[in-house]
Amino acid sequence: PPAALHLIAYYKENKDREDKKSALSCVISKTARLLSSEDRARLPEELRSIVQKRFELLEHKKRWASMSEEQRKEYLKKKREELKEKLKEKAKERREKEMLEKLEKQKRYEDQELTGKSLPAFRLVDTPEGLPNTLFGDVAM
Repeated sequence: PPAALHLIAYYKENKDREDKKSALSCVISKTARLLSSEDRARLPEELRSIVQKRFELLEHKKRWASMSEEQRKEYLKKKREELKEKLKEKAKERREKEMLEKLEKQKRYEDQELTGKSLPAFRLVDTPEGLPNTLFGDVAM
């Protein structure tokens, strides 16, 4: 369709220009209103996602305008419930991840099996008079 060709050409010329952002947005909105779902699917990948998001936004605005007050309240209530569920799910995943990390850190390991980490260089310690060097480790532990 001509609207799609115009959008593609206009987007290529002006996608990085700050002064043409509002005009580009208007062209995207116009294209989203005019094109069918098949035509939107044939757009280039980058434009397809932008136009599809704009189409969904315009459809949402239409539905919102046609709703009564009760329907709007019910819709907002449902959206809040969905958002709470998503937040609970994310929090649960985050807690599980933190718990696994914590368990991993607490896990005992043999210092001979360390890879990638070098042990600090040892240095001799002065032992008190009368304490043989062989017993120093036992006393320190």
